[in-house]
Amino acid sequence: MGGMEKASNLSWSHKFGTKVIFHIADAPCHGKEFFNGLGFDVPDPDGSTSELNGYNDDRYPDGDPDGRTPEEFFEKVFPKKGIQYHFGKINTATDKMIKEFRKISESPIKEFDIKDVQAMTDKVVNMVSASIDHVVKKARTQYKQNNLDASNSGGYVLDSGTDVNADSNPDVSNSDSENNSPDIDNTEDASDSKE
Repeated sequence: MGGMEKASNLSWSHKFGTKVIFHIADAPCHGKEFFNGLGFDVPDPDGSTSELNGYNDDRYPDGDPDGRTPEEFFEKVFPKKGIQYHFGKINTATDKMIKEFRKISESPIKEFDIKDVQAMTDKVVNMVSASIDHVVKKARTQYKQNNLDASNSGGYVLDSGTDVNADSNPDVSNSDSENNSPDIDNTEDASDSKE
């Protein structure tokens, strides 16, 4: 939770249309509710693995020692600041944590596998592109619904000469402007596009 707190305390201007956190972790956060209790293998720097015995290896099985909770971030901080949360999965140790985060979060949590660095880079670019596309579509919808001109659009200006839409960018999926987060499930996976 400490890393999420640090990230959420960065300067997130309300004028930034796209705000995304890419969280990469190899173990769940503190608290036995985020561990499956069965133990899991964690890769060591030399390529071997060490087994951790689930929450028995968590120094703080009763939760974050500073009292931070996922609810604080997923129900309050991220929605208030308009931050989209994506998770980079290293191994299966974080599966239960993400499942619990999804129960709490108002917005979908997208996972991506980071084992292939090039594929991860491509996926991040695709996620950010989808996020930008989502924000532009949402702004256009609000603009049309409110029939506003640029002088009272809250500081956001749309360039009517630039057509940004998912149909013209095959790497970005269409997203529903009613959702809080773009649908990136159908974005092109870099590992599929290699010849």
